[in-house]
Amino acid sequence: MTQDPTPTPAVAYLAPPGTFTYQAALEVFGPSATYIPCTAIPDLFSTIQDLAKGCTHAVIPYENSTNGSVVPTLDLLRDLDLSNKHLRVVGEKYLRVRHTLLSNSTSLRTVKRVYSHAQAFGQCEQFLHQSLPRDIERISVSSTSRAAELAAEEGDGTAGIASEICGELFGVGVLARDIQDNDDNTTRFLIISPHPRSPYSPSPPSPTPTHHRALILVHAPLHTLLTTLPPSLTIDSIRSRPAKRGGFEYVHFVECVGDGEGDEGVVRRGVEKEGVDVLGVFGDWRGVQVGSGRGRKGVEKENGV
Repeated sequence: MTQDPTPTPAVAYLAPPGTFTYQAALEVFGPSATYIPCTAIPDLFSTIQDLAKGCTHAVIPYENSTNGSVVPTLDLLRDLDLSNKHLRVVGEKYLRVRHTLLSNSTSLRTVKRVYSHAQAFGQCEQFLHQSLPRDIERISVSSTSRAAELAAEEGDGTAGIASEICGELFGVGVLARDIQDNDDNTTRFLIISPHPRSPYSPSPPSPTPTHHRALILVHAPLHTLLTTLPPSLTIDSIRSRPAKRGGFEYVHFVECVGDGEGDEGVVRRGVEKEGVDVLGVFGDWRGVQVGSGRGRKGVEKENGV
């Protein structure tokens, strides 16, 4: 049986310190939590599932307002052992993401290679195309913080796209600030725990009203799903990935919102109708209330919970 969570959360994050995942974790759990570094997104999942490591929560990048879904996260969620009733989404965190070009080079013209995470490259396409040499080498690495670290190690001619905090951590200068394509560039993180009903205290507490959210994995024709959803649930988003069953079959991550709070059985029964195969419910949690609109643009002030 899963033990109750420890008084001090032990939180898995995408290392090294300075990544946006780390910043999101720090804003939610505060400086008193224990932080467990992971080198890549798959390591976040393996760490939170290994009870011997004592990890109470993992902060997982899920989607970005500029670059869309974080595909490795979707695939890892799809491949979870859904018979594991304990590992669930228990919360979420929105983080405003501002990218900086870090380098000890003295000019943009002297930069020959740029390191960053693939998601960060996708969020800075306009700057990369317009401001850097066309033949510049782009090299994807495990995190933006690792990109800053490599820029520091390799010196002149090398740059990294990361937060300005990373530049301070690794002693790298700033060549350009706010290079993201959109000023409201925001990443949404899911908080996963083997303690489904484990409360955690955001730091600082959110003043924003919330509503009920649930993430469901289904195998069904979309038109069937859309016509069977009960009026108590509204589909906020649908993300599709190959079912890995052979042929061109897909599973769908369906995120629903509702005013009431119910258990996963209620959510499952509300969606599972003839022709709709519910493969798993990843949890239900209190999400950010965005008013009467369906979209989530502007849900959070910079550096707010």
